[in-house]
Amino acid sequence: MDINQAYRVLRDPASRAEVLFELLGLHEVAERTVTDPALLSEMLEQRELLDGARREKDKSHLLALKDKNRERERQVEAALGEAFRPLVEHMPDPTAHAAGAGLDTVRRLYGELKYLRRFGEEVAAIEDEM
Repeated sequence: MDINQAYRVLRDPASRAEVLFELLGLHEVAERTVTDPALLSEMLEQRELLDGARREKDKSHLLALKDKNRERERQVEAALGEAFRPLVEHMPDPTAHAAGAGLDTVRRLYGELKYLRRFGEEVAAIEDEM
């Protein structure tokens, strides 16, 4: 890995998480489906709001969704970093640490971060259309 590529990986929380998963030997990183009912409900609500903003071509509403999503993304990035800390401290065997719940938390947060990123990309695409 060259220096520029390493910098890009370290700069991006999702890429950094993927490398940490690999270093920890955790190849099945994120849950494929959302199982948290509160998150699922919130995701559905955000999708409806996004569809409404798109249909009505409401830029101010779209920007509000964008800002809210970006703030949530920052919160999840911070929580993901904190959730990784005890796992990294117990390398090379994170499962030896009584952190089964910690692994679940990291996977859940990573999945949420990926969702938030996709949602942000959709918002940006709609913003470009308007």
